[in-house]
This record gives sequence, C-alpha cells and structure tokens, in this order.
Amino acid sequence: MKKILHILLGLILVVSGMILPQPITVEAGCGLMVVSYEIEKGDFSPGAESTIKFIIKNQNIKAAATDITAEISPTSSEITTVYGESNQKFLGNIGPGQTMEASFRLDVGTKIETSKAQVSLKLSYTMSGDDTERSSAVYIPIKQDGGIEINGVSVADSAKIGSRALISITYGNSSDETLKNVTFHLEGNIEEEGKTVNIGNLESRASDYHDAYVIFTELGEQTVSISVEYTDMEGNKFTKDVSNEVITVSEGEITNNNTNTVVMPNERHGILKTILKYLVLVAILVLLVVTFKVITKKKD
Repeated sequence: MKKILHILLGLILVVSGMILPQPITVEAGCGLMVVSYEIEKGDFSPGAESTIKFIIKNQNIKAAATDITAEISPTSSEITTVYGESNQKFLGNIGPGQTMEASFRLDVGTKIETSKAQVSLKLSYTMSGDDTERSSAVYIPIKQDGGIEINGVSVADSAKIGSRALISITYGNSSDETLKNVTFHLEGNIEEEGKTVNIGNLESRASDYHDAYVIFTELGEQTVSISVEYTDMEGNKFTKDVSNEVITVSEGEITNNNTNTVVMPNERHGILKTILKYLVLVAILVLLVVTFKVITKKKD
C-alpha cells in the first residue's frame, strides 16, 4: 500500500511540475553585453572630439532587461565626455535576444601619449527581478601622427613695457592632407591686437615660420600661453597647446601713439634740454636786436 502511495505522490509532483509555470533563471554570461563599437564622427587623436557608439545585445533569449543605464568610464584622464554632457545615459528596456545602441561624445586631450585608450561601459539593469551590473571594456587606437607639429618657439628673455616683443614660431604639417584655418592663439597680459595670428591653409608635409609681435601691458614675470587651432579636410577642428613662454617685462620705453615711434625717457629729457637751449638763444638774440635799435635811435 505504501509503495502505491509513493508512486501516486511521485506522479502528482511530476504532473504539477509540468503544468505550473517555472521561474526564468538568468544563466551566467546571458545578460547584456557590448558586442561591438564604432567611431561615428571624428577620430581618436590628440585634441579631437569623437563620437563613439556601442552596440549592446541581450544575450538572454528568454528574459527582457528593463531600466537600463549605461555609464562610460575612460581610464585615461585625458579622455572626457564633452563639456556639458553626462557620462551616464538611460537606455530604457530591451527584449530577449535584441540589440540597442548607446552613443557618447568624447574629448581627447592634447597630452595623451598612449597608443590605445581603454574605455569601459558599465550597464546597470533589471532582469527577472534581479538588479544586475555588467562592465565591458573596449580598446580604441589613438591616432598620434599627423596634424600641426611645432618645431620650435623662440622668444626674447626680456622686453620693455609698451614696446613690441618678438615671438617666432616654426611649424609644419605632418599629415597627408591640407590643413585649413591654421590659427595661433597667444594669451597673457598683452594687447588684444597681438593675441590672434591667422596663418590660413598649410599644405601636406609643408613647413613654415611666423614672427608674431606682442605688446605687454604689465610689468614683471609675464607668461604667454601659445596654442594652435586648425581644421582637417573632413571639417574636424583640432586644438593643441604649444608652450608657455616666460618673459621679464621692465620699464624703460614710452610709446608715442601719434607717431608710432618709441622714445626713451633719457632721450626725451635730452630733447627738452635742447629745446630750452634754443629758446634761451632766441631770447638773447631778441634782446640784442632790441638793444641795438634803442642805441641807434639815441644816436639819431
């Protein structure tokens, strides 16, 4: 009798297991995964802005993922999201076996030196009632060659306030295309007129130099920060820091704006003395003439 009861109980459990719904379990490796990426706009080169698009797939063919959030985390401090944009995005939901996209705009710093940049994407989501996090890393080649290269910057050790100081820049185009709108920017305590130097276009593999003149407005140790800006044939704009030049600015010259000449203070003092001498001589001559006329009248 007991054997019959055990058999009947086993049949009931088997049948109930076939009829009642079973919970869906998420197997290891069956969640969301970054399957590929592509650079939509620009390229990963120093000073460039680039848009990277991740392709995300739900590897689970039974369960959907909901409330998906993507967070991008470059390992290099020289790679950041574009100013004003967040490194997190809400992506919504994705069904079993489906794919979705997540795009981020990134700035690549001018001082990055690595040949490959590691960029991680963390996905946070809910699947089958469980909160899950999964990170994937991609390695993006950094385009180091090409663009404007600075071969030398020459400045004087000292300058006089109010007078022109020379900054000579030697540069070249190391890329295989013509670079457009090449412009040097000089920042510091200098007059506005000398802060922007427009070079124009520079052909592939060409080199040149430019003599820039600045007029300092402050005394003491003055720093002039130099950067270059240019555009490639695809319309991508690049900015590179060139150097920070320190120049000692002292007194000693006064600029005459009406004649655009520079007069040394000692020279100005000497000129005044010369003028006074001439005035005295003229006065003596006038007195001699007047005296001579008076004497002549008395004799008559």
